[in-house]
Amino acid sequence: QYMLDIRGASRVQNTGNGPLLDFQISDKCQDAVASAFHPMEKLESSAVPDFWYSMCMNQNCAHFLPSRTKWCNIQRAPTHSYVVCEEVRRFAIDEVQVHEEKTM
Repeated sequence: QYMLDIRGASRVQNTGNGPLLDFQISDKCQDAVASAFHPMEKLESSAVPDFWYSMCMNQNCAHFLPSRTKWCNIQRAPTHSYVVCEEVRRFAIDEVQVHEEKTM
C-alpha cells in the first residue's frame, strides 16, 4: 500500500520530473519556492518541514476553500497523494535535526 501511496512523488508541480531514481530538479523550483514564502527571504530551520508540507499540498489554488476559488482557472487531477507530502515533511524534519539551528 505504501508504494501505491507515494506514486506521483516525482510529479509534484514546480519541483522536477523523472522517475524517483533519476529525478531532475526543475528550473522552476527555485522561483516557486522563493515565491511561496515571499516577502520573506529566509526561513528558520525549524519552519522548513512545515513549509515543504505546505508547498507540496497547496500548490496553485489548493490552499483556498473551494468557495473562495471561483477565480481559479487551474483544473487538473491531483498529481500525488497527501502521503507524499507527509514524507517530504518527515525528510525535512530529519534534515533539520542533523544540522545546527539556523535560517535557510
